[in-house]
Amino acid sequence: MRAQLLALLLLVIAGAAPADELIDLRAWHEGHPVSRVDEDSDHRFRLGLYPRIGAALGVPNGVAGLFQCSLSINRPRRYSLYLGAGYEYGPAVKGPNITIGWGGVRAAPARVPQRGFSGAFLRYRRWDSDSHGEHHGLSVGVESGIGAFGATLEIGAARSSANHWIPVARLMVTIGHSWLWKL
Repeated sequence: MRAQLLALLLLVIAGAAPADELIDLRAWHEGHPVSRVDEDSDHRFRLGLYPRIGAALGVPNGVAGLFQCSLSINRPRRYSLYLGAGYEYGPAVKGPNITIGWGGVRAAPARVPQRGFSGAFLRYRRWDSDSHGEHHGLSVGVESGIGAFGATLEIGAARSSANHWIPVARLMVTIGHSWLWKL
């Protein structure tokens, strides 16, 4: 009922306005920031940097602290790649990781212009476990962030030389800052 009354009110207002003051919806849509974000005619490379700290929740650590830093390069409408490195410290395992992904830092559509990060990745990790030694593993996941906040979902496994397996399934929340430069 409210939607119908709102539509009727908009029709009355539009009908009461002089013809030269009517809103051109096509022009409004083309000028909207969400529509313009991918229409950058400048095809120069973009270099992005995205360091962040956060917490990982899930298997194997329960709760762990982490640091990640990603470096991305993209060319509008063509491709976007990123490389990252990080370290995780938790009660069950700790160690470094290397990430390669599709995505990276880019301008993000929002009420206030800002940068965001998004991507899908393959991550290699070397974990040290107090009970089973060194493990090497792979995981896949997706991550995204806007402004200072980010989230990552990841799944995979790590194996030791003694054939001990550690599953990886977790959600990470991060705080960081992204920079984007035109080259």
